[in-house]
Amino acid sequence: MRDPPAPPFPFLVRIQVGDHPGENPAYTRITFAFDGPWPTYEIAYQRELTQDGSGNPVPLPGNSVLRITFTDAQAHDDQGRQTERPGFNLGYPTLKGYGFGGDFEGQVTYGLGIQVRPNSDQALPIRVGELVRADGTYVVAVDVRRA
Repeated sequence: MRDPPAPPFPFLVRIQVGDHPGENPAYTRITFAFDGPWPTYEIAYQRELTQDGSGNPVPLPGNSVLRITFTDAQAHDDQGRQTERPGFNLGYPTLKGYGFGGDFEGQVTYGLGIQVRPNSDQALPIRVGELVRADGTYVVAVDVRRA
C-alpha cells in the first residue's frame, strides 16, 4: 500500500521588515509571504527561541522573544529550495532582529528578538493581520509596537 499523497502546504517565499515611526502608535512590521493560502499560526512570548527538533538555543538580539509557529506550512519548495533564513540584526527600537527555528513536517518556526524594559516582565503590544498582495501571495503581518 502507498501512503496517501500529502496536501501541498503553503510555501514561505519572502520575509520583509519595515519601520513605521510616524504612525500613531508607532510600530515595526515583519511580514511572512506565502505562495498558497494562509497557514495556521500561533504567536506567543517566550524566554528564548529553540531549534525545532534539537532544542538548541537560537541567539536573538533583545531581551524577550516572540515565537511564531506556522502549521501546515513549509519554508522549502518541492525541489528542496529553501526560503532565505537570515538571522538579521535589525536594530529597530523594539524589534531588534529575527531568527529561524525550524522547517519540519509542516511546521515552520521563527522568533522575533524584542527589546523590552530591562528587568521587567513587560510584553509589548502586537497586532497581527492578513492580506493578499496583488502578486497573489498571502501575507501574515506582525506589528510590534515601538516603545
